[in-house]
Amino acid sequence: ALPKDATAEQIKQWRADQGIPETHDKYDLNLGNGVVIGEADKPMVDAYLKRAHEANLTPDQVKSSLGWYYEEQQRRTAERATMDREAQSKGEDALRKEWGAEYTRDLNLINGYLDQAPPGFKERFIGGRLADGTPIGSAPDALRFLLGKALELNPMGTVVPNAGGNQLQGV
Repeated sequence: ALPKDATAEQIKQWRADQGIPETHDKYDLNLGNGVVIGEADKPMVDAYLKRAHEANLTPDQVKSSLGWYYEEQQRRTAERATMDREAQSKGEDALRKEWGAEYTRDLNLINGYLDQAPPGFKERFIGGRLADGTPIGSAPDALRFLLGKALELNPMGTVVPNAGGNQLQGV
């Protein structure tokens, strides 16, 4: 074990004996299994490596920890994708039942309403999440709200389709 009050020279020698690199940035980050540390993760990984080096973690311990992190990240991503598909299916089923034949029209009204936002906002908004993690684009309450706003802006959307006659006269 490393002596409690080790000198800098003793720490350097002990780390060399344990296979611990001289500095945190010298750890081998080849995690195998095709795992590549992305640019977005590099600051977090670098902070972890600094802490791991201070704690005298061996290269195997560092690889094991980072390997777990990326496996857990992949598991959680897959889990979230499954939950998103379930939320989308449940939301669509509920709104199809509620809106009936008007389902497609109502979605078109919502899309038209959101198309008025600045470029890129619609995609970021619909792809966003509510506080409970539900995607906004799959949340019936959010879509009902947006439909209400779309109909306020465009009351022509409230005209019953295929009712015959002139739609302008119906308004």
